[in-house]
Amino acid sequence: NSIVEGGRPYRPTLEDLHNQNTFQAPQKRRGSNRLGGDSEAPQLRGKIVKFGWIKGVYMPCLLNIWGVMLFLRLTWVVGQAGLLQSIIIVCFSNVVTTITTLSMCAVATNGKIKAGGAYYMISRALGPEFGGSIGFMFTIANSIASATYIIGFCDSLKDMCSNYWGAIIIDGTVNDTRVIGVATLILMLALAIVGLEWVTRVQILLLFLLIGSQINLVIGLFIGPKSTEEQAMGYTGFNGAIMSENWSPEYRYSEGQQQSFFSVFAVFFPAVTGIIAGANMSGDLKDPGTAIPKGTLAAILTTFITYIIYPIMVSAAVVRDATGNITQLDLSDNATAESQVAYTSCTKESSAEAEYCYRGLQNDFQVMTLVSGYGPLIYAGCFGATLSSAIASLVGGPRVLQALAKDRLYPGIHIFEVGYGANNDPVRGYMLVFVISFVCIMIGDLNVISSLLSNFFLASYCLINFSCFHSSLINVPGWRPAFKYYNKWVSLLGGILCVLVMFAIDWITALITFGIILGLYTFVSYRKPDVNWGSSTQAQIYISALKSTQDLMQVEEHVKNFRPQ
Repeated sequence: NSIVEGGRPYRPTLEDLHNQNTFQAPQKRRGSNRLGGDSEAPQLRGKIVKFGWIKGVYMPCLLNIWGVMLFLRLTWVVGQAGLLQSIIIVCFSNVVTTITTLSMCAVATNGKIKAGGAYYMISRALGPEFGGSIGFMFTIANSIASATYIIGFCDSLKDMCSNYWGAIIIDGTVNDTRVIGVATLILMLALAIVGLEWVTRVQILLLFLLIGSQINLVIGLFIGPKSTEEQAMGYTGFNGAIMSENWSPEYRYSEGQQQSFFSVFAVFFPAVTGIIAGANMSGDLKDPGTAIPKGTLAAILTTFITYIIYPIMVSAAVVRDATGNITQLDLSDNATAESQVAYTSCTKESSAEAEYCYRGLQNDFQVMTLVSGYGPLIYAGCFGATLSSAIASLVGGPRVLQALAKDRLYPGIHIFEVGYGANNDPVRGYMLVFVISFVCIMIGDLNVISSLLSNFFLASYCLINFSCFHSSLINVPGWRPAFKYYNKWVSLLGGILCVLVMFAIDWITALITFGIILGLYTFVSYRKPDVNWGSSTQAQIYISALKSTQDLMQVEEHVKNFRPQ
């Protein structure tokens, strides 16, 4: 039976029941939202900060999903795939993340979830082998991702300085990225060490910056082109003929390869992979079982609406190709929309006969800046998107590492289990992530491993789906999630879709990811960690043994197979 805890029912965990002869519900300490009864309580001093579903889950997920892709590559996706297939790409991407979120909500509401986010959920559901693999990969992926976001911030800052002021920061080379990136990383480390309360305040500021830049974008699209220069760059304002022309796909050679539906999908999909940013903060939530489902699903719905609306608006206002040459404009009353944007006088390939198209949806990554009401505010949105994602990675990765260290699945990792302050902040984990990110920033270009990072996150999504499916399939007695809006076969479909997306992004990095998981799984399995979490894999062993015993009753004895019983 549930025991009343502070006026509401509290269901003890199996660990509580096994380790205590008489279980008592933990009591709240005065002046705190944290429940007592844990071994670290005597060491905690100061104000303990716990977040609800808005600040703890909804905001981090919004800030991660509204990434730099929204401002720099969404228009390119529309130019390549056309409006119809762009909407299909957005919808399919959100189907994968929504199914994964439903599975995650089921796992998160099955008992009391502690710190560790995705690692904690997968390890307790599928066992230490799977959990240890994902936990280690997730820490490394967040460390490198933090560096990639900071590099993206540096690139946006350099572009803004060059386009608006014609200035260079140091020498216009990768050294600019290194200096700005390291300075930004140091400031983020200081912010993380100061505490989550200040991190949340900065994230609120960045969220307002992101929302403001999007409002600025919508206002600019409704105002229309403000000068003939903008018209020459391909911005017509809302025009049905332009939307009709942009309806169908026109895949071309770009980014070093001939583009196709799947290659463009691979470019877009990482934009929606921030769904577990809130779950990674599970140890800092007041009620993870309520906050994770509510906050994550609300963030997916909000971002899905924007990722559908903006392609529709942009496809109706900007052409695929333009030169930016004002002299080619035809501003007569009988001019067509195409001639008004110098569309027909440029070529899609370099040629001596005609001017090359370097403006428009297909050719210019700064289209959002062109169509907005105030261009620099779009750069501010890019800054907010990159910095917020970098902060989330810098703060979330060490918390997963801390949970992994407490379970001691790998040798020597226990040094990262120590926490500091009232919120048990993983300062040592911060320092490790800082060092890895520092090395990556000094490299200066991480495009080569960007697909590997996406595959790391997709692997964790796949296992979240599989853990929900497996627990439901074998009817584990302890599988009683409070979240009921899931289905085991839908979860299985979500896991399969994650694998397919991994290979669609890059089959080589997908194989590398599976190889790393297999290696880490084998290592943890070989060490045989002394843990007993009641995982579904344990239940599967029992069910298989019981079924084999029942099948044995139907086997007739034979002298050649006789054994004493």
